[in-house]
Amino acid sequence: MPPAIPQGVIVTNPLTDQDLVVSWQVFPTPILGFNVYRSLSRQGPSTKLNASLILITFYDDNTATQQARTDYWYSVTAVDATGESAPSDPVQQNPEANNNSQVNLPQAGDAVEMNQIAILAEGVRRNEILLRRGGETVNVFIRRTAGVRCANFDNARIQCKLPNCPICYGVGYVGGYDKYSNVLMKIEPYEQNIALTEFGVKVTSGAPSWITTFPIVKPGDIVTRTINNRRYELQNLDTKLSRGIITRQSFNLNEILPTESPAIFSLR
Repeated sequence: MPPAIPQGVIVTNPLTDQDLVVSWQVFPTPILGFNVYRSLSRQGPSTKLNASLILITFYDDNTATQQARTDYWYSVTAVDATGESAPSDPVQQNPEANNNSQVNLPQAGDAVEMNQIAILAEGVRRNEILLRRGGETVNVFIRRTAGVRCANFDNARIQCKLPNCPICYGVGYVGGYDKYSNVLMKIEPYEQNIALTEFGVKVTSGAPSWITTFPIVKPGDIVTRTINNRRYELQNLDTKLSRGIITRQSFNLNEILPTESPAIFSLR
C-alpha cells in the first residue's frame, strides 16, 4: 500500500518576498522522497513543482511571486517503492502578505521602526561590499538535520554505521549536505594555526572568518575554498543579531584532510 500522507505542512517566506518555503514534518518510515504540488485554488488543479524527488523536508518555491497578488495552495506527497501517497491537505500562503508597502504608519513610533529597519538593511549592504572587496568565493555545504534516513543508519546508536558513507557522508540523511555555491566569505589568512596530526598537516584559522546573512550556517557545516579545494569544518559560531535579524555570522575554520575524512572530499 502507498505510504502515509505527510503531516505538518506549512508555507512561509523566511527570507524575502521572492521565496516561499514549503516545509513538513520528518517522515517516520523509510521512503524514496517527496513531491510538492501548487495550485491557484483549494480545489485545484495542481502542478508538481519538483523535477526529481525531494530528499529533505522542505522546498523553496522561487517562482510563486511571478503572479502578483495571487494566493497559492500547496500540498505534499510521499513516495516509496509501492507508489505515491495521497496529497496532504492544501495549505494557503499569500506571497504579498508581508509586503511593507501594504503597512499603514498611523503612529510616529511606526515611522521610527521603519527607519531602524532601513539602517539595518544599510549595515547588511555595507558588509556585503566589504566581502566583495576583500573576500573570496567558497562553497558552503549545510549539514542536513532532517529528510530521508540513510539505509546505513543505526537507530540504536542514532548515527550512520559508516563514517565515510557514500549515501549520507556520515550525517545520517540521504545526500548529507545541501550545497550553496559562490558564497562570499572573508577568511583571515594572517592568524592561521598550523599543527601536525596523525593525518598530516592541518590549518585552523585563529581569527574569525565571516559571511553576512545567507546561508544560515551552524557548527559542523563544511566550507570548500574554490581556489585550492581545501576543506574546513565550521566551528565556534558567533552570530551577530540586530532586532532579531542576522547581520553577520563569524566562525573559525578547522581544516579537514583527505586522509582524515574521505567522504567530505567526495562532496561536489
